[in-house]
Amino acid sequence: MGLDNATKIQFFRSNIVPQADMQVALSVARSYERKTFQDYVTFLTTEVNAIVSRKKQSYQPERRVSAMNQKGSNARNNMKKRSGQLNLGPMLY
Repeated sequence: MGLDNATKIQFFRSNIVPQADMQVALSVARSYERKTFQDYVTFLTTEVNAIVSRKKQSYQPERRVSAMNQKGSNARNNMKKRSGQLNLGPMLY
């Protein structure tokens, strides 16, 4: 005889560390505690995948909003090297 769903969920939830940033997901998952253990795990797995995806998108090193622009003729380049022309990139709405 195995453990019931409530006991499995309790053990599973107690082993999630605070650094996992799962507070909101665990609050929402309370409605899944009345369902099967597999439904609970599936919901939290989906939440973990979404959190990981958002973190990957926000920590991409190649994101650039502005850059120094050094295009043009040699005379213009020399002037720009002294003063620098700021290119703010595309408009963000």
